Amino acid sequence: MASPELRSRKTPASAPTLSAEERARLTGYIDHFNAREFDVLRNLLADEVKVDLVNRRRLQGRGEVTNYFGNYERATHWHFVPGFVEGRPAILVYNPANPAGPPTYFVLIEWRGDRLVTIRDFLYAPYVMDGAEVQPLA
Repeated sequence: MASPELRSRKTPASAPTLSAEERARLTGYIDHFNAREFDVLRNLLADEVKVDLVNRRRLQGRGEVTNYFGNYERATHWHFVPGFVEGRPAILVYNPANPAGPPTYFVLIEWRGDRLVTIRDFLYAPYVMDGAEVQPLA
């Protein structure tokens, strides 16, 4: 079942949309991630960036968050796709061994201007997918 925070932000039944700028920022981030261009992503971090690996740990500041990307750099269990969870822009994470299957978890990111300030990664909380309204970006 989706977390109360996500349910409280649910949009009406109409299809969610993104502005051209929001879409470009989300897809750009995902393109760099899938291309494993982690140094590019590190350069997008705000100094006060925060990462919440839900159900596991929290990181704060550019120095700690750099390790977050290092962990993904070593992993192969993911492929990112832009989409929506409960009407919010999200990164849907698929298992590359089963690309036609459902997403296994998701990541939410927040920006301030052109800097990444928050990452909420549900890798260690896949139960949030149960009953979540998930939609790939059209």
